[in-house]
Amino acid sequence: MSNKPHGYSNLVECPYNRAHQIENGRRFQTHLVKCRKEYERLHTTEKVQCPFNATHYVNGPEHQHHIENCPDRILVDKFQNPIVDSMEALQKKDQIKMTPQVQSADDEDWDDEPPAPAYDPQKYCESNNILRRCNGMQPHERKAFRQQEHQRLRYENLVECPYNRAHQIENGRRFQIHLDKCRKEYEKLHNNIKKPCPFNATHLINSPELLHHMDNCPDRVLVDKFNNPIIDHIQAVQKKSTVKMIPQGGDDDDDWDDEPPAASYNPQKY
Repeated sequence: MSNKPHGYSNLVECPYNRAHQIENGRRFQTHLVKCRKEYERLHTTEKVQCPFNATHYVNGPEHQHHIENCPDRILVDKFQNPIVDSMEALQKKDQIKMTPQVQSADDEDWDDEPPAPAYDPQKYCESNNILRRCNGMQPHERKAFRQQEHQRLRYENLVECPYNRAHQIENGRRFQIHLDKCRKEYEKLHNNIKKPCPFNATHLINSPELLHHMDNCPDRVLVDKFNNPIIDHIQAVQKKSTVKMIPQGGDDDDDWDDEPPAASYNPQKY
């Protein structure tokens, strides 16, 4: 039975100074590191570590005696030499059932599969919409590479900027933002102002060419169809032929107006 008072049963004595009573755990290991430095500075003899518990430090002459009587040696011996109850072992032995091996008729061998071709990143990038860089190329090689990439990636959605033909921008919201920026730079350098096409706001034309552009604008067809919808004559005839007329009248001579009038509601009689 431990002689330690209640609440102090987890305290451990420091091997370097018996006056140090430290709580067992991580705090005790931290204390050993600090206390060892102070002990080695004042003493010449070194303490030896126990092989069963890293927090056990004993003097050299007492090391063998401590190993034979270390309380933590039992845990290590049980782990290295497990002992099973004989009755429990016999019961488990009866429950073991041997599963007979079945000869499989499947002759499939995964090693006989044809080898897969090696991955080539260059071919993969050429066959997919992946942007490639032109590092380490001469100026003429870089220009040819970019033209080839434009054809490979099929940049059919690029639109020419009306203020600068060298600007090829993707059609969409990005093109509209580019027009706002490019218009400011254009108005600083030129006096004339381009006018927008009534059929497409991104078509900006010089004033003398505006009427000619309106007659030949590719987007005019969409506006005309919207303002003047034209229905195919053949389709209209087909729709007309599918209409079936339902004859009116019949042998039923019932007339709901000839029914006798209903008596008015009298809450007193009800």
